[in-house]
Amino acid sequence: MKELACKGLKRKTAKLGENKKSIYKERLDFEFNIIEQANIAEYFLIALDIVNYAKVNDVLIEATDSNLAGSLVLYCIGVNHIDPIKHGLMFEKGLNSKSMIVPDISFSLSCDIRDEILNYAEEKYGSYNVVYISKFLSISTKDSIRKVGKTLGFSKDEIDNLNRKECSV
Repeated sequence: MKELACKGLKRKTAKLGENKKSIYKERLDFEFNIIEQANIAEYFLIALDIVNYAKVNDVLIEATDSNLAGSLVLYCIGVNHIDPIKHGLMFEKGLNSKSMIVPDISFSLSCDIRDEILNYAEEKYGSYNVVYISKFLSISTKDSIRKVGKTLGFSKDEIDNLNRKECSV
């Protein structure tokens, strides 16, 4: 894991100045230390294996909604595509030296491909070691109108007006 992360860090910081590179290197060392203390390097490599399997099989997969979204290690090895330092994300949210609970790495997959990924993981790692957790969200009509209206560029007044009309129907 360290070797992969260091190679990834070198690639991702190639265009940065030495001062910035040292910030990334310090953060990576910090994460390595905690990951080693928790003895979960293999966990990170399994997440990478699943992402690589998906990519090879042209499956769109993204590590999301994870309490490790701020992990520079996951970014460097290619599990996550968001630079946690650039975006001010903290690694400690998911794992720190005081709490050695194994964090989650969640993936977003399209419904039609989930079974294929789960079958791969079960075959490779054993069904006893694979957990399938689904998350379903419900959203009120008002919130839906608000979110869609905002995405489409409607003003607050226009959205409020639409919500009033919806509620009176």
